[in-house]
Amino acid sequence: MNRMWLAVLGLAMLPLLPAPAAAQTYCASYDDGTQQCGFQTLQECQASISGVGGNCEPGQQSEIPPNLLQRLRQRRQQESPAAQPGGTWMPPPPNE
Repeated sequence: MNRMWLAVLGLAMLPLLPAPAAAQTYCASYDDGTQQCGFQTLQECQASISGVGGNCEPGQQSEIPPNLLQRLRQRRQQESPAAQPGGTWMPPPPNE
């Protein structure tokens, strides 16, 4: 019985674990106005623009917004019944 509760508790904690970090990708902006993203390393990106001209920049899609964790915490606090003014949430009795 204790193992079952440990398993349930472990599964309940999964959403609280941080997501694996996405690898930084790079985008090549070519001198002809086109852009190609998804290079895994800066060297790959630089090799792509070599001879044709352009520049390499970090890809925007893999960056975490600076205040993401703050917004998630605020949202969680707003959704929590205990966060309501004057409210202290208590689970219902086992028979209900």
